[in-house]
Amino acid sequence: MLSTMDLKTLFALALQNFEVKASEIFHIFSNVDLSKIKSISDIRDLMNESNLALFFPSEKSWNYALNIDEENLKYSIKSYSILSKGYPNHLKAIDNPPAVLHVRGSVEILQAIKGVAIVGSRKTSKAGEIIAQRIAGQAVSKGWIVVSGLALGIDAAAHIGALSVGVSGATVAVLAHGLEKAKPSANKGIGEAILGNGGAWVSEHPVGTPALPAQFVSRNRIQLGLSVGSIIVEAEEKSGSMTQARFCIQQKRPLFAVVPETISNSLNLVSSGTQLLVKKMGASPIKSKEDYPSMFERFDRQQKMMESL
Repeated sequence: MLSTMDLKTLFALALQNFEVKASEIFHIFSNVDLSKIKSISDIRDLMNESNLALFFPSEKSWNYALNIDEENLKYSIKSYSILSKGYPNHLKAIDNPPAVLHVRGSVEILQAIKGVAIVGSRKTSKAGEIIAQRIAGQAVSKGWIVVSGLALGIDAAAHIGALSVGVSGATVAVLAHGLEKAKPSANKGIGEAILGNGGAWVSEHPVGTPALPAQFVSRNRIQLGLSVGSIIVEAEEKSGSMTQARFCIQQKRPLFAVVPETISNSLNLVSSGTQLLVKKMGASPIKSKEDYPSMFERFDRQQKMMESL
């Protein structure tokens, strides 16, 4: 008997291990009626009927998926295919959503459209970290959930700011690896505090997956997918946060960027990237606390629109 996931999710994991691409998994899911399956044999029969037998996973791949199910139990991880109950509807709406989502912590807080992504550079100024904490705290106090990546720098500051408000389920960490432990190790305490406060860790990668450079880029779309919009606090022009910003623009969700209040940049903000976002990519500037109300008002409108869809 399956312990942590339904048969659809087990199937999706087996397909992934069988080196079936995400686009092909979505094609299979859309052409095979999985609503009445009760066994792996049912899946085989349905795929044969749909001329998709070539994609039926091998025994090795099914065993891989069963092993993930067993490993999930050790860490209280739950996994959801894109067709499973528990997979956030607003994440499905983005381009190239993950076929499987793995969650450690609260699944419930992912269901409501309340996320605001606050991300930025690992290289930060002291003022930038304070700003990230302040924006995150303000967001949580207004009922939002801060979504970030648990990286060093701005991400860590955003999580800290969210946790400081003392509201349960204040923040979600989207990780670029398996959920057996928080990385980097320097942020282990923050990661544990997120779970202890009723938050969640999320990843598209199953338990045991190491952190690889390309995965940090692709996880940005999940941060945005769980959010009504993004705030980039500090970034250089080649920062990984710029990928998040570009994806936000592509998905037509609101993008804000913290930039110096004056040309002199008296706070020494790391801002070459954020200024580029404002000048050439259409991001709305955040120069001071005076800009917060209009930003949250824009997020409110976006939330209502997404809920209506």
